[in-house]
Amino acid sequence: MEAAKVLGYPPGVAQPIPVLTPDIYSEAPAFPVSLKLASPEFKRAFRFGTIDNGVLVSSTLIGLSLDDYIADAIGVPGYGALVGATVGNAISDGMAGIPEGRSAALGYFTGALLPAVPIAIAMLMKKEPSGMTKKVLVGASLAMVILAFVRKNNRS
Repeated sequence: MEAAKVLGYPPGVAQPIPVLTPDIYSEAPAFPVSLKLASPEFKRAFRFGTIDNGVLVSSTLIGLSLDDYIADAIGVPGYGALVGATVGNAISDGMAGIPEGRSAALGYFTGALLPAVPIAIAMLMKKEPSGMTKKVLVGASLAMVILAFVRKNNRS
């Protein structure tokens, strides 16, 4: 009875009981980003992502299965999945870029191969991809990503 006075209900009047109904959910704020799933840009990007990751996953697994062969060839274990993923990523990026044109596909392919350079150097130096070598490879890859983002665009 005391709560009724505090809430402004006269004594003896039943208070409404809050119930979760669909009306409560409809008052939630709308998602702030409009996802245009039917737009040509979305369809192109979706196709790119599907091709890109499909080839990448396959090549990573192939590289993993070839780890012993790669270790015998270079004399250092642990590079199979890394080589498979790196080369596979370059190939998948190039393939996924084909619908955008030959120049775009070549740009994606060669850009994706650039991070393979430190990996190839470490392999030639017969360094296992662990400890300090792993830290250097991670640092080199992150430096390339950062430089790619901050580099000024030279287009007119």
